[in-house]
Amino acid sequence: MALTGAPAAMTPLTMKLGDDPKVIPLPAEPITVGRSSQNGIAIMDASLSRVHCEIRRADGVILVKDLGSRNGTLVNGEAVKESRVSGGDRIDVGICRIQVIAEGASFKLEVSAGKGSSTPRVAGADTKRIQETARTSENLGRAGVSRVDVVSWGRRGGGSPALVAGVVFAALVVVVAGVVLKGKKRAGPVVVTDPWRGFDYAAGADISKDWKAAPGTPTTVALAAGREGNGLEVARKPGESGLGEAWGPRKAVQARKAYRLTAYLRPTGGMAGLRVGWCRAGEERPFAWSGTGLTGEEGDAGGTWAVPEGAAEAQISCVVAGDAGRAVLDDVDFAEANLPDRPPIAGRTIRAVFEAPGIFYFAAREAAWIPAAVGVEGADASCSIGSSRTAAGGTYGLPNPSGSTAAVTVEEERDAEGDGFVLRFKSKGAGARLAIASAEALADGRALTEKTRSERVVVGRAGGRVALELRPEAEVAVEDGRVVIRFPAEQFEVAFLPEGAGKVQAGLEEAAKAEAARQYGKALELYDAVVEKNPKGELGAAAAERADAIRAIAAAALKRARDLRSDAEFSGKSPVCDDAVREYLAVEADFDGTEYAAQARAEREATEELRGQLSSEMATSEVGRLLAAAEAYLNEGKLALARAFCEAVQDRTGDPDAAARAESLLQRIAGKEIDR
Repeated sequence: MALTGAPAAMTPLTMKLGDDPKVIPLPAEPITVGRSSQNGIAIMDASLSRVHCEIRRADGVILVKDLGSRNGTLVNGEAVKESRVSGGDRIDVGICRIQVIAEGASFKLEVSAGKGSSTPRVAGADTKRIQETARTSENLGRAGVSRVDVVSWGRRGGGSPALVAGVVFAALVVVVAGVVLKGKKRAGPVVVTDPWRGFDYAAGADISKDWKAAPGTPTTVALAAGREGNGLEVARKPGESGLGEAWGPRKAVQARKAYRLTAYLRPTGGMAGLRVGWCRAGEERPFAWSGTGLTGEEGDAGGTWAVPEGAAEAQISCVVAGDAGRAVLDDVDFAEANLPDRPPIAGRTIRAVFEAPGIFYFAAREAAWIPAAVGVEGADASCSIGSSRTAAGGTYGLPNPSGSTAAVTVEEERDAEGDGFVLRFKSKGAGARLAIASAEALADGRALTEKTRSERVVVGRAGGRVALELRPEAEVAVEDGRVVIRFPAEQFEVAFLPEGAGKVQAGLEEAAKAEAARQYGKALELYDAVVEKNPKGELGAAAAERADAIRAIAAAALKRARDLRSDAEFSGKSPVCDDAVREYLAVEADFDGTEYAAQARAEREATEELRGQLSSEMATSEVGRLLAAAEAYLNEGKLALARAFCEAVQDRTGDPDAAARAESLLQRIAGKEIDR
C-alpha cells in the first residue's frame, strides 16, 4: 500500500511492561525500537535488545528491519530480517507487539508492552523464559510500590554510609528473570554511543574516568563479561564491612522532571541494587538518594523518580551487600521519563508514600512533605531486602552491613480508620535509627537544640506539624539539620499522628468521664474543643458523635418538661407544673454553662408563674362552691353545716368579696340561731 498521507511528527514513547497500549502516529523519520531510552519507542524489558528493530518509510511503503536483536523480529508471526508492512500487520519484538493501523491515507502504531494483547511468539530458544518474564513484570506492575521521594543523610565520619531518605519522587521496582545468552552479536546502527551505558570499552581500557569506588567504601570496580560483550563487576573487598558501591557518571537533570535508571544486574555473591544520588550544583556528595532496593535475582532492574528540589545533577550508582557482595552490571540507561502516579497510604490525616522500603515521605493536612528514612550504621535505607507491600502497609528488612541478613525488620501499618500510621521495628543489635529531614522540632514542648530523651517529638512547621509518639522513649537529637531518633531497644514503635493528637486524646478521655458523671455541660464543651482541634480526624469524628448524643439528651429532657407544662395548661392542674419544674431543674444542673441550661431556666420561671395562676384559679373556684353549699344549708335550716362552710371560706380565701359574702351568711346564720 502506497503512503499518501502527510507524515506525523515523532514524539518519543517510553513504556514498561504492564502499561496500557499506546497509539502514536507513524513518524516521517525512521524510528528505532528497543530497551534503550534513546529509541523512538523504548520499552523497559529484558526480551528486547537495546536497539531491537527499525521502522521506516521508504518509496511510499512501510518497512521494518531487525537490527541483529537477540530474540528476533516477527511480522505476523514470521521471523524477518526486513519486511514490508501495512495496515493490520503485527510486529512482534520480544514479548511486545506493535500493530500497524491504517486510517484513511495515514498510519498509526499501537504499541502493547505485554498488556492488552496475547503474548506474542519470539524466535529462538528463550521463548519460555521471556514469557515467564512477561508474567513476572506484569504482576509487579499491578502490585506496584507506592510513590515517594527520598532524602539522603549523607555519610558519617570514618567513611561509614549513613541513613538515606529523600524529597518528593515516585518509585517502581521491576526485577525480572534474565535471558540466557546465545552469543548472538548486535548488528545494525548503534544508537547508544556512551561507553558507560553498555560498557563498550576495549579490553584493558581505563574505566576510572567513568566508574570508580564510592568515597569511603570498600569497593573494587573492574571490567567483566556482561550480558552483551563487556560489563562492569562491582565487588566488596574481602574481609571488609559495609556496603560496596560503585559511582558512575554524573548527569545533569532538570527541576520538576522525572528520570528513569535501568540496568542489567547479575549478582554473583550476596545482593545488588541500583540507586541515584541527587547532587546540588557544585557539591561533591549527594544530598538525597533514590533506590531500587537489593535483589539476589539476575535480570533487569530499575525505577523512576522525581528530581528532588535543589538537585542539579544525578550520581548513578550500583550497590552490593552481603558477605561476598559482588555483581555484574551492564546495559545501564538513565533518561528522562514519565512519573507514574502512585497513591499515598496511611491514615486519614497523616499521609505517607513509600518509594522503597524504609524510605518515605509523610505530611499532615496537605502541608509540605517531610522526608524520612530508617537505616542502620554502615548501611542505608535504599538497600532494603525481603520486602513486600500491600494496601495496608508492608514488611521488609534493612541489610546488615557485614552480611546479607537483615539487621532490622520493619512493619508498616496503615491505620485506615485513624489519623496516622505506625512503624514497628525489631533490631538484632545497636545502630538502628530513624532520620527526618526537618530541623524544626519540639521535644516536651520545647525547641529541640540538644540531645535529649523523650516520648514525643513534634516535627515540621506550623500548620503541618506531625507528632511522633516514641514507644518506649528514645534518644532524640538534631544532627546536620536533621532530626535523628536512635532506637532504644530491640523492639521499638513510632506512631505518626497530627500535632496535638495526644492532647486531643486526653481531652476526649476527660469528656467521656464528665459524660459518665452526667456533667453534660462540661462534656459538651470538651467534645466541641476536640472537634475544633481535630475536625477531619478519627478523634474529631468520635467527639462530634458524642456531642451530638449529648445534645439529643438535652433536647429530649426539654421536650419532656414542655410536654408536662402543656398538660398542666390543658388540665388546669397545678401539680403537673411541679413535675415540669423538676425536669427543668435537672436540665439546668446537668447542662450548666450551656444554652440548654439557659433555656431550661427561662422556661422553668414561666412554668412556676403558670403554677401560681392555676393555684389561684383553683382556689377561687373552690370558695365559690363552699359559699354556695353554705347558703343551701342555711336555707335548709342546717345552720351548723352552713356555719362550718362559711368559716372554711374565711380560712382559705384572700378575696375580699368572698370574705364579705361569707361574713354576710354568718350574720344570717346568727339571726336564725337567735330566732330558735
